[in-house]
Amino acid sequence: RSLLLQVKNTLKTRDNNRRLFNESSTLDISVMANNRYDEKLLRDIRSIVEENIGNSDFCVNDVCMGVGVSRTKLHVKLKSLINMSIGEYIRETRVRKAKEMLLAGHTPIDTAYATGFSDPNYFAKCFKKSTGQLPREFVAQQQAKKNEDTGEK
Repeated sequence: RSLLLQVKNTLKTRDNNRRLFNESSTLDISVMANNRYDEKLLRDIRSIVEENIGNSDFCVNDVCMGVGVSRTKLHVKLKSLINMSIGEYIRETRVRKAKEMLLAGHTPIDTAYATGFSDPNYFAKCFKKSTGQLPREFVAQQQAKKNEDTGEK
């Protein structure tokens, strides 16, 4: 009975962390840590990913080397903390940065390359998977919302 409650609580915490991550605009995954070691690990991961956001050759192994953890251990740790793999976290970070750039007026192609995607088509696919919209649709929707808020047509 106690074990069942622990499992339920762990799953609930994972779901809450994933929801918080998806709703957060700051990408601060360190708040999802259970202890100071996890917090440091998550801060280090965030820092490494953000520093390399525009590097299309940046990959999971680079993060592993940067934090000094094996790929398997890092995968297990992130899955338990934020219910995402490191690859998913890198992609989500890139997509969030892309949203900022698109809203700032950058073209989708420039945004794709600036956020580390070497193929604009793959960027569009990842963007749509994350947001439910293609980059141009996202920009159009945000522009329509802005115009609606200001009363313009």
